[in-house]
Amino acid sequence: MLTLALALAPFQLQAESELEKHLRDQYDGKTLLVRNFYGGNSLRYDASGQLSKAATPGDWTVNGVVQVNDVKVSNHHLTIRAKRVHLGWVRDVGFSPVEDAKDKNGNSEEARGLHIEAELGPGEATAEHADAVLAQIFLTPKDHLAELVPDYWKPCVLAASAGNGTGEYSGCRFSPEFLAAPGVSAPGIMEPGQAEAVAELSNQAPRMARGTTPPRAISAPNPPFSDEARRAKYQGTAVLSLSVDKTGQVRNVRIVRPLGMGLDQKAVEAVSTWQFRPATKEGEPIDMHINVEVDFHLY
Repeated sequence: MLTLALALAPFQLQAESELEKHLRDQYDGKTLLVRNFYGGNSLRYDASGQLSKAATPGDWTVNGVVQVNDVKVSNHHLTIRAKRVHLGWVRDVGFSPVEDAKDKNGNSEEARGLHIEAELGPGEATAEHADAVLAQIFLTPKDHLAELVPDYWKPCVLAASAGNGTGEYSGCRFSPEFLAAPGVSAPGIMEPGQAEAVAELSNQAPRMARGTTPPRAISAPNPPFSDEARRAKYQGTAVLSLSVDKTGQVRNVRIVRPLGMGLDQKAVEAVSTWQFRPATKEGEPIDMHINVEVDFHLY
């Protein structure tokens, strides 16, 4: 048995070397999206591509995008070194990478490294099997990012993915480089103007009209910064749409002009707790749809 194992070892090493070359050709240097937008510096998966170590989903603008730096295969075990790509919003361009601010020594903070491990299981480790496992870890061209983000992101991401953000969602754009990532671009998934239609269907409350008084905020706590935005010294203003119902409660929050870097999620969470004096028409409270600006400023 020992002789047989020694005889098979070179074949296994050759197979792993060929598989590693295939995976490096396919994935090295590529920008990919982590399925479910898991956070943390380490992710571990079993041979079916399911998490074998707990991880917490986060906002796709800071936890979703990675750039693969290296892929290795050893003893039916796959190891990937990657760097998280944090996305901010740039006028006339759309979502683009934002680098961390330099520290006092001129170095970037070491907070973006990601180590991914995945088991390939017993038996022959083939390229098809490895690709199938990785398809459970990363989005593929068969996926649509717009279908995987929270509801408050959907109209904006739909418009950006289809490349036709107009009107209220004209600020929702993806750069050509990001659109090239598997699972991002979704041509044909939405006709022009459909993002606006989706948003209007979710916000049935009327906007301002003659004879009405708009809602007025009576409690509007400020949202906290995301850790990623604070490290990058990134700030700006997000615009959200929402409905204020007859009781002054906030409903159907949607992102209209995004900011990225995890700040949009913080804005939605904070605005969802705001309290309003409701809009009125002829002295009677009514539902109303409004846009609000949420500012994030470090200084």
